[in-house]
Order: sequence, then C-alpha cells, then structure tokens
Amino acid sequence: MGHDTVDLRVVLGALLIKHIEDLSDEDTITYIQENIYAQFFVSFSTFQAKPIFAPSLFVEIRHRLGFEGSQNLNDEVIKHNKSLGMVKHRANKSATIPSPRNQR
Repeated sequence: MGHDTVDLRVVLGALLIKHIEDLSDEDTITYIQENIYAQFFVSFSTFQAKPIFAPSLFVEIRHRLGFEGSQNLNDEVIKHNKSLGMVKHRANKSATIPSPRNQR
C-alpha cells in the first residue's frame, strides 16, 4: 500500500553516478532520466522516460544509515571510484555529509 520498492542495484548505481559525475540528489535523478547509458548502468534494459525514483530516497537512505553509516558508505564508494580514476572530486574538496546536528 506504500511506495513501490526500488531495486538495490538501481539505488547503488545511482549513488555511483552521483559521485562519479559530482551531482546533487536532484541532478542525479535528472541525469539518469535523460541518459540512456546511465539507465543501462543502473540495470534498466529499456529507456524509462519517467524518473527512476524520487530524489528524497537518497535522503531517506542517509537517515536510515545514520551519520556514521552514510559517511562510511560515501567514503567506500568514493575510494573505490577514485582507485578506478572515475570520481571528479578535487583532492581538497570534502566529500563528507554534514552532521545532522548542524542541520536545521
């Protein structure tokens, strides 16, 4: 009766695209929606004209994992992709998530 579930491979693929392309949550969804190659990367076999999921899912995942879990997941994704030479983050740019205590 709630929202449809989203395959974990789609979410992880979107997270990889987010960090590889250095995009915001909303821009990541738009990028995937408009790019057939990105859709194939996240495991769709045909082009989808609608958004793959709401950008708020990224926020929900961060809340469920908690600050430390989100930080660890982001660090692992970025570390793996840096080793492949795929992440566009500058060396001095922080890839951390702001602490929930500092958010209002």
